[in-house]
Amino acid sequence: MVFGIPFLEKTGSPKTGSQTRSPGMIPSWEAGINSNIIVLFDCTDITDFFDYKLTPVIHDIRTAREFSKEAISRKQKISVQMKIDTGMGRIGFDKEKAVSAAVEISEMDGIELEGLLSHF
Repeated sequence: MVFGIPFLEKTGSPKTGSQTRSPGMIPSWEAGINSNIIVLFDCTDITDFFDYKLTPVIHDIRTAREFSKEAISRKQKISVQMKIDTGMGRIGFDKEKAVSAAVEISEMDGIELEGLLSHF
């Protein structure tokens, strides 16, 4: 993880991605890496997202509420991405309910809905 990020930073990429939150990410900041990392799947320990400036991909309202609750308790905002299921049927918000879910998430205290994604 650490090895590819400096290259991406040099190209001007403000964000990078990872499938999961892993212990290997944490030394990234100790190595002087400033990029924000978008975590696609793993929202199990939400405190790490705040402690290490990770951006979660939200797949359901329950998870969004958990991040909102943590953000409120820390008096911080957290940027999130929202995953929309466009037909594969694996994870994400149903495409028919995506707009109402996006509105609900964007109105949650402590949450900044930064973007949407549909397939990875």
